[in-house]
Amino acid sequence: SPAQRHSRESEGTLNFASSCRRIKGEVFVNSVRKPRPWESKPKEEPEKEEPEECPWASLAKLDAASVMDSQMLDTAHGQIHVLTCGPSDGEAVLLLHGCPSDAWTWKWLFPPLLYNKYRAIAIDMPGFGSSPGTRLGSRSELNNVKGGPLDIACAVLDALGVQKANVVGYDWGAGIALSMGLLRKNRVLKVIPFHPSYSPPKGENLGAMSMKVLVLWVKEDQFHNLTKWRKHFEALPSAKRELEVYSIGSRWKPGMSLGGDKRLGPQLQRRILAFLAGEASQEAVSGSLEKRLEAKGATTAGKLVVHAQNVVVADALEDAGGVAKALREVEDPTKAAVEQFRQLWSSGKLQALYAERLTGSSASSASLFGALPEMSPE
Repeated sequence: SPAQRHSRESEGTLNFASSCRRIKGEVFVNSVRKPRPWESKPKEEPEKEEPEECPWASLAKLDAASVMDSQMLDTAHGQIHVLTCGPSDGEAVLLLHGCPSDAWTWKWLFPPLLYNKYRAIAIDMPGFGSSPGTRLGSRSELNNVKGGPLDIACAVLDALGVQKANVVGYDWGAGIALSMGLLRKNRVLKVIPFHPSYSPPKGENLGAMSMKVLVLWVKEDQFHNLTKWRKHFEALPSAKRELEVYSIGSRWKPGMSLGGDKRLGPQLQRRILAFLAGEASQEAVSGSLEKRLEAKGATTAGKLVVHAQNVVVADALEDAGGVAKALREVEDPTKAAVEQFRQLWSSGKLQALYAERLTGSSASSASLFGALPEMSPE
């Protein structure tokens, strides 16, 4: 301080600073650090289980171009490029891409289909991929216009000599698959829409779907909202519809290949193959009741959470046969006990029942009293 009354303090400070210039700074690091009593032990992160290797893993390691046959087909709607693999007499699986995209986006599904001897057929719609021409509109009401997606899909099947096919689609392609199931029933075996971008236009009633439909969804995908689309799923016949919801947590990024994800990809492949083969989902409810809709997720603390819809809709019960009938006709023990008391009182036998209960001579009286509703004055 420049003040005269603080001159001694200032001189002492300057002398101390001058002495510090002769101090050598050395740091010794203790390599063995003992934890302090107040410190908690570091949390051990659980080891992530590696997904079980699929039987077709060796095919997946090959270059996709080496197992696919690239063809340019001449159709009534112009030249259409397709990718095919698998035996020519195998059950056909028609793969329809989203918008904007192309046939190569299905390369993650080629190995399992080839391994299981399905005939995979992936289309490049006009103006996409290697197909020439003007791009088609992607709105649902344009699926069935003349020369539109449905006409092109059927023309490709005709050119390859395929009468019927399972139809798998993503986004725009999933909407085309649903329209195809409604308007080209004679060409479709099963429908698998993945993140369908579809709103039923005039003349298309999802309740009239006659083949089985497996809807696939990844809840983190911000471009496809399951909450908004659920009403369309519930419009499908309960006996024909299935919904599989997956969660990939923080791994999701816009534009990522969901089928190519090392954890999600095998799950999608196995589920699609099981559906095509007619195998029931492991999560399906026993009997013919509709399976509940559920999705697995996690809290911010990493705790597993399962969101489940445990409501069985009325039309599902109507189709559930003896199992549903037994569930609906089960007798309420409380109501039955009250009714039995009323009958005993009317017949004058209530006093004898109380006597049995007091002496403990009858097990039936104990079970009857136990089934009565609690009516405490408190």
